[in-house]
Amino acid sequence: MASMDINLIEWMSQIPEKLWDTPLSKIAIPGSHDSFSNQLDPNSEIGPDAPPAIRLLGPVAKGILLKWSVTQTFNLKQQLMNGIRYFDFRVSSRNGTDQIHFIHNLYGTSVADGLDELIEFLDINKKEIVILDFNHFYGMGDDHHIKFLEMLLEKCGEKLCMFVGMESLTLNMLWENGLQIIIMYHNEIAKEMCQFWPGYTCKSHWAETTDMNNMFTFLDKVKHIENVNRFNVCQCVLTPNIGYILGNLNGSLLENIAKDVMPEAIRWVKQQRRGTSGVNIVTTDFIELGDFAKSVISLNFS
Repeated sequence: MASMDINLIEWMSQIPEKLWDTPLSKIAIPGSHDSFSNQLDPNSEIGPDAPPAIRLLGPVAKGILLKWSVTQTFNLKQQLMNGIRYFDFRVSSRNGTDQIHFIHNLYGTSVADGLDELIEFLDINKKEIVILDFNHFYGMGDDHHIKFLEMLLEKCGEKLCMFVGMESLTLNMLWENGLQIIIMYHNEIAKEMCQFWPGYTCKSHWAETTDMNNMFTFLDKVKHIENVNRFNVCQCVLTPNIGYILGNLNGSLLENIAKDVMPEAIRWVKQQRRGTSGVNIVTTDFIELGDFAKSVISLNFS
């Protein structure tokens, strides 16, 4: 199937039959970085993950943080409609509410509200599978985690795939059992709960650089790391450090970085292959800037 023929809304249902019994860790899956950040609240208090130096800027800090913290324009449902199936989540408790919220320097919507968008899509598209990676937690003690995990179980219900091991995690297995949601939870408190996948089952490779060449050199080294027991995530993202942000106070992640990264990220993706020694999950910022998701998905059809 040619790239142009792929229906992004239901691409998993169209995947070649030869891949139906292939572990998801060997299928090419497009993802988004800081998936929730289009819903960051510019009026919220500054989050516990924000750089201390930014706080010193006083009243203007929130405006600067917003421009450099928003990594997606699309909400979760729009991302799903555009082929994204892996979601990168950072969450935090928040004063004045008993709910857990998405966070990236500023607070976003509650996770419960975000999950409603996902589940609405999955209820219609029964063969689509999503991977939710809860990998950063802030201001959360055991009580927060326990209540949060209970909420995830309640929301995801019978769609949630328990920890069965990566070799057993295939599209056929998921379809036959009506399962659509895989949750990785990077905290030890969930290790006794079989409904959640341990954090070690997802390794996210992040270059932590503002240099494009360094990023791709790094990704070329780590993309070949073979481990049947986990997902491998290649982050096609550049990360501005505090010095870069302070030197570009009137700029934004979108204008100063993401618009330059996307064409090169797509070019890199099109040079890859999926499967053993190939790429698995690939993420980027502002997924709508090009045919990123389609380029990743097309690796399954080549």
